[in-house]
Amino acid sequence: MIERLVPLLVSFLSRDFGVKVRRARRNGLLYLVVGLLLLIASSAAMAGAVVFLADAYGTVTAMFALAVTTLALAVALLAGILIINRNDRKLAPSSPVGGALLAVAATSLLPMILRSRFMTGAATLGTIAFLASRISPDSGDEPPSPT
Repeated sequence: MIERLVPLLVSFLSRDFGVKVRRARRNGLLYLVVGLLLLIASSAAMAGAVVFLADAYGTVTAMFALAVTTLALAVALLAGILIINRNDRKLAPSSPVGGALLAVAATSLLPMILRSRFMTGAATLGTIAFLASRISPDSGDEPPSPT
């Protein structure tokens, strides 16, 4: 029985794994670059800003203003990265190869399913539920219209 589940599991795991690895590598590199640039820029800006503002407002006020500004910049950059990642997930095309591999793996389980009445009933109910969720006009992803 396990040997029949292996193709299904391999198909499921290999379906989006390559995309996730590439996205993680890209995000890791982007976070590293953003962090390094933020460190360099904030260090240079701190030195100049503290010297400039310390004369007019005092050292404590100048340091506090600089800390708040740096924090706001970091939050804005993080929000930009999160927006880009969300758009990547929305625009990612679904792989037809993954669906074909999943169908082949599921077909290899067909003899085991047909031997048992319970498994046949469960597969039938699962198929009906899947088709009903695909046909359903309200998928729950969009907010209801205000009409």
